[in-house]
Amino acid sequence: MTTVQGPESISLVTPAATATDVGDDITAGAGHWSFGHGVAGTFDNHIARSVPGYAWGHDLTIAMSKYFAKPGGIMYELGCSTGTLSVRLADEHGVLGVNVVGIDVEGEMVRHATALHAKSNLSFELGDITSFPYDRCDFVASHYTLQFLEPSERVATIEHVFQALRPGGAFMLFEKVLESSSVIQDIHTQLHTDFKLERGFSPLQIVSKTRSLKSVLAPSSSAQNLERLRSAGFGTVGIIHKSLQFEGYLAIKS
Repeated sequence: MTTVQGPESISLVTPAATATDVGDDITAGAGHWSFGHGVAGTFDNHIARSVPGYAWGHDLTIAMSKYFAKPGGIMYELGCSTGTLSVRLADEHGVLGVNVVGIDVEGEMVRHATALHAKSNLSFELGDITSFPYDRCDFVASHYTLQFLEPSERVATIEHVFQALRPGGAFMLFEKVLESSSVIQDIHTQLHTDFKLERGFSPLQIVSKTRSLKSVLAPSSSAQNLERLRSAGFGTVGIIHKSLQFEGYLAIKS
């Protein structure tokens, strides 16, 4: 406990890491957000209510993937969680014989996705996306995954994806970002809070979720994300989606 001396003595008590309700039957302590421990069962509903434009991001990824699908090719989803996007990619491109592989570091998510989605051209793998042995592929998608990695690991993952992609292949990356303007950042933060309140989260659940992500989620700026993609070697890079502080990027290998 820290005491600040002033006109009155104010005690600033650092809250304990006791798990609290963050919505959708998910609990997490301060700085202890996890995608395991029972999250898989309600994750899809939770993230749809938490991230503006989340469903549209999936729709956009499916639409974009059509430009890069090749007969008998391979597509990956990094941080596939419950496999909701992976199975859509498999459904969309099954006629071309495209194989889709969803990768996640949480065994619970991989088991849940495997049990939920059974398709001959779809598989889910437990693995670390920074070092996964990717086969040559045509399209890779990552929705709000790299933001949970250390900056050096983000760079390594992007470079790893670039090396795996065939020329003409594409990487679609979605991330929460830090705005370059503090004013816009503040407005977006308030609007994001309103978004979650309108979708049924209580003020306490919103605060608890924010606390659970301390030191776990560390957004980069748009400029940093774009620079990492360009530095990895992608010849064409651009922002193709933005909803408040949530952005999507398309990077194409020349």
